[in-house]
Amino acid sequence: MMSRNTKLLMVVGALVMGMLMLVKVLSNPTGGLAGLIKYAAVPLLLMCFLSPRVGLVLLSIMGFYGDFYKKLAVYYGTVSLDTVKEVLAVSVAMLGATLGGAALQMIYNRVKPDRTTVAISVATVLLTGFLFASGGGEAMANRIQYAVNSGLYLGLAAVICLYYVDREDALKLCRLHYWLGVPWVLWAIRQYYFDFTELEWTYAATELSPVLYSQMFQTPDVPRPYGFASTSSAFGVIMYLFCFGVWHAMRYARARMGFLLCTVIYGVGLYVSMQRTLLLVPFLVAGTYILFRTRAGTVFFYTSCVTMAIAAVMLSDVALKNLGAMNSAIEGSGGWTNRVVRVATFADRLKGWTRLKRASSYSLIGTRWSSATGGGKEFDDESYSHDSINKILINFGVMGLAAVGAALFLTARFAHRTVLGIRDSMDRDAAVFVLALLAVAGALMLMGGNNLHTVPINLVVVTYLGLAAGTIRRNTLTQEAEESDEEEVPEPSVRPMVLRPYSAERHPLRPSTRWG
Repeated sequence: MMSRNTKLLMVVGALVMGMLMLVKVLSNPTGGLAGLIKYAAVPLLLMCFLSPRVGLVLLSIMGFYGDFYKKLAVYYGTVSLDTVKEVLAVSVAMLGATLGGAALQMIYNRVKPDRTTVAISVATVLLTGFLFASGGGEAMANRIQYAVNSGLYLGLAAVICLYYVDREDALKLCRLHYWLGVPWVLWAIRQYYFDFTELEWTYAATELSPVLYSQMFQTPDVPRPYGFASTSSAFGVIMYLFCFGVWHAMRYARARMGFLLCTVIYGVGLYVSMQRTLLLVPFLVAGTYILFRTRAGTVFFYTSCVTMAIAAVMLSDVALKNLGAMNSAIEGSGGWTNRVVRVATFADRLKGWTRLKRASSYSLIGTRWSSATGGGKEFDDESYSHDSINKILINFGVMGLAAVGAALFLTARFAHRTVLGIRDSMDRDAAVFVLALLAVAGALMLMGGNNLHTVPINLVVVTYLGLAAGTIRRNTLTQEAEESDEEEVPEPSVRPMVLRPYSAERHPLRPSTRWG
């Protein structure tokens, strides 16, 4: 046992260390909150590295509340980009620690990776490199951030496969995201009816986020809550959470009343968002969810998507010319209805679709236009675009588009075949829901803009993907085990006894001498 003096010395040492850390935090050049997160990053990274399962939970909390902490750090600290970087760097470091810890534990424990985990890991590496290369001539920091947020986050789906072994386990993480988003949806409703706070206006005025600055002062009546990066694109995460809440309330009795209540809150959040896409997607997901239950419905969905995409491209010139007249015809006195139904903001996508009609857009290896993401080009320029297909054509040409199309086709074909072959009805239903959600979101992303690089949309999407991938993984492993059992039928260890009929010739009765 330690002596009294030793205990006293340890207490004094802890107090001294705490005081020194407090002084360092308060004297941090970028502010106390920014300094605090740097010291908190050490235990956070250790927990993510040593326990990737815990790391996924910590990443979820950081994904939904890191934006709020960032604004507090700027408001109560130094108004500089360094303050923002110090806070955002922690999330990226936690992501790397979680992925690195999972990989090293697999190697150390000699865990044989299955095909699903390997496929996700390889796709993560290829997608991250592809997105980094598609950055063109952008700044290196922007290219890294885009590649990490859109590509590297995909690796978390493999971690979910390994550490959340069954459906109910993975659903716990999905439920966590659902509950974490509720406070920010309530805050968005408050913003819609009572305007922004001083903190929000002050942060926007710093212009540390150019997108937020322009959106806040151009459309001040649209909610931009903290937890969704205060941007309209990141606010789209409530569409995913709303769909999950409706599906969960229908399929599971657990906390059904809570999910129904919060789904109503998310529905009000969709209303105050005043975004057409967010209001339309839940209906598309519901229809796709029904179609994906059968092979015929799946074929019908993809055939319809291709047909509508071709029709949209072919009619884009006509629609773009008549867009002004259409907008004038539906223009109202203002308010929610006018904001939602007006089509003037649809011009960016139509302009990009007109580009797909020109033969000059289809070069073999791409034109490597440095601002393919949309920055630096005016709307009147012939190369202006706002969709992912044009971005791929500009950066990688027809070869790149063909490679991406082939990869998407093979992935979708494998996923649907496997999901329809899952025997457990609840597992199959969960996988069908995720496929429906991702298929609709993917189609809109190809024909419109990509918002998967925004937090926490990327985190929520890869979690749902991990739920489906884990279901596919369990089904694949079960089928492989059954096939191996059928191929290797062991011989009986004890030879069976053959019963023969009694024969007096072979077994004569001897007279008994017992009774003399």
